[in-house]
Amino acid sequence: MSKKSLNYFVVMFIFSVCLIGVLCLFMGLFFFEMLFSVGWLLIGISLLTSCFIIIKNIISKKQTATVEKVFPIISFVLSFLLFAILFTMCVHANYRKYYSNKYTPLGNLNMLSSALVAYAESNQGFLPDAKSWCDELLLFDPNLSKINFQSPRDFNNCECDFAFNVNLSGRNLSNMPPDIVLLFESCGNWNLSGADNLLAKEKKFREYIKLTYTDLSIHDYWYYAKGVRDSNSYEHRPIKWR
Repeated sequence: MSKKSLNYFVVMFIFSVCLIGVLCLFMGLFFFEMLFSVGWLLIGISLLTSCFIIIKNIISKKQTATVEKVFPIISFVLSFLLFAILFTMCVHANYRKYYSNKYTPLGNLNMLSSALVAYAESNQGFLPDAKSWCDELLLFDPNLSKINFQSPRDFNNCECDFAFNVNLSGRNLSNMPPDIVLLFESCGNWNLSGADNLLAKEKKFREYIKLTYTDLSIHDYWYYAKGVRDSNSYEHRPIKWR
């Protein structure tokens, strides 16, 4: 292979790596977050390799003709690379901003808790049945979908990543204290409900879980302290199920 062909092969290889990196960035945005890091790595390799070739050809006086022919292609690769980085950063920032409150564990927990309270308000204060609470919320709130009942960080493919306090099944919300557990993070089948039994089950996999009270306040339940942390005194208080 001649030097001319080798140079063109190297440039096209750099362009291909750069293009694969950009594709990984976009796939990482919407599918697998790990591909996002892989994309940045490939783009970084392309950038460093392009810079190395440019510097090497400029320093070498014997390859002036080659530089004149190869430099436009390398410039195109670098321009495309810069555009891809800037465009992906903008898309990624908007993506995170839009989905941060909608498709995250905290965002979904907040949406489901608010939907439960709204359901009770429109049903003379009564909460749904624990055996069918997911189905009833989907019928009640058209803004909810099954994705809201799942956590993006769930690697067990559970049907439902949030559990309804079974002690509140069909009860009147208006007569309850504000510090009763309403929903909490867990993992199980559709229409998941329970109390201490599910809480103990999750202890094997987590240091803490997020939960909401009947007043819609969100708290962190720490297993080592067996309670939620008070924001003022930083002491841990036990939770109430009924």
